[in-house]
Amino acid sequence: MNTEALAAAKQQCQVAAQSFVRLQEHGHGVPEEQLAFNHAVLLALKGLYEAVESN
Repeated sequence: MNTEALAAAKQQCQVAAQSFVRLQEHGHGVPEEQLAFNHAVLLALKGLYEAVESN
């Protein structure tokens, strides 16, 4: 990946993580399966963000 693509991926991870936090704050009544999925996606984004940071 080039530098621009890595920077874009990093920014997208940050935006998605912020959205995730907002969703979790309003998660009352959301099925546990959805919350578990959201958490798994957040962990994947965190891993991608860390991979981008290490390059």
